[in-house]
Amino acid sequence: MFGALAHLPPRKAWHLKLVVSLHDVGLADKLQKVLSGEYQPILAGKQSDVKVEVLKVVLEGMGALFGHPLPKKLTILDFGNGTTLYSRYNRGQREVHTAYPIGVEVLIDDISQKMKYLNGGKIGDASKIRFCLEMGHTRYSRDIDIKDIYSACLKDWYEKYLKKVVNLTLDAKHQGDEIWAIGGGCLLPGFRKLLEKNGFKILENPVEANVFGLLEMAKTISSKNPTSTSGKL
Repeated sequence: MFGALAHLPPRKAWHLKLVVSLHDVGLADKLQKVLSGEYQPILAGKQSDVKVEVLKVVLEGMGALFGHPLPKKLTILDFGNGTTLYSRYNRGQREVHTAYPIGVEVLIDDISQKMKYLNGGKIGDASKIRFCLEMGHTRYSRDIDIKDIYSACLKDWYEKYLKKVVNLTLDAKHQGDEIWAIGGGCLLPGFRKLLEKNGFKILENPVEANVFGLLEMAKTISSKNPTSTSGKL
């Protein structure tokens, strides 16, 4: 948080009003206590007074729902870096939430190992692999294209890890749920088409859907309650 402030134009004083999310809402009070307070950090070489006020602690993924007309029944898959999150909602209330440790980093690690023969016997640089995939292509470097390796690893990642949770979501669809997808994994080359083919709605800006929702939630709460009181959902 302070690291982010250090990149903004300096101020002598900041008053931050936050809406934050986490997987285990049972830890909401502890998180609120850890974040809230008054601090005097050195930001980009200059001391500032920073007051942090937590307006609300919500369940992970709730930000993505904010501002959207919600169907009666909804299932969301969040394809993140470390995890894939499966959540089911009934009238806006979350009834099921499961985190699977099968995020995009599993795919990237597999690619890095299997591209050795293209990379002089060395494993690939995960950050370079991530960058090219986020840009929507498979050009690892000027001389190396990982298209074939990526296609094979994507298939393996889906079959070994994602198929179960995707099938759970499709079962929910057959029970009348709308199915949405968010997270950076939605933008993997070719993967978005697979999701849409199966009836998923990809939210606009899926990578930051939750973050921007939390921002709008914070603005709404602040405008309605200028003095602010902390809470949790």
